[in-house]
Amino acid sequence: MPNPKITASDIGWMVLFMVLFLLSVVGGMLIFSAYLTPAVLGTPNSVPRVGLEKLVEFVLLFGGMALSMGAALLVFCLLARRFLSSSSYERWALQLENGADRFHPIQLSVARHVMNFIKPGGQSNAL
Repeated sequence: MPNPKITASDIGWMVLFMVLFLLSVVGGMLIFSAYLTPAVLGTPNSVPRVGLEKLVEFVLLFGGMALSMGAALLVFCLLARRFLSSSSYERWALQLENGADRFHPIQLSVARHVMNFIKPGGQSNAL
């Protein structure tokens, strides 16, 4: 079965997800680098990092980025679960299943879990 055409609402959801994702990642990295790193290391940001401090700063920065990615995905899923129409959900589920051969099995599993999480109320189990 061919993929359904992308509608304006699908593009709007994609834009919303990208804006949420980018703002969250940049914000998470800034918060972690400006506030958490100096608090953990006990030195201001203007002091050069040496040895283990560089590794701790790296882990905190990318840990903050990973946490903010998860938060962005959670917020998007909650918004989509509340406001996504059932026709959009069915279109997205069909596109996911039609393109399943292009994904790594782990990516496909994560995508299916996300689709099950954002499923609007009253939907049959499409995936």
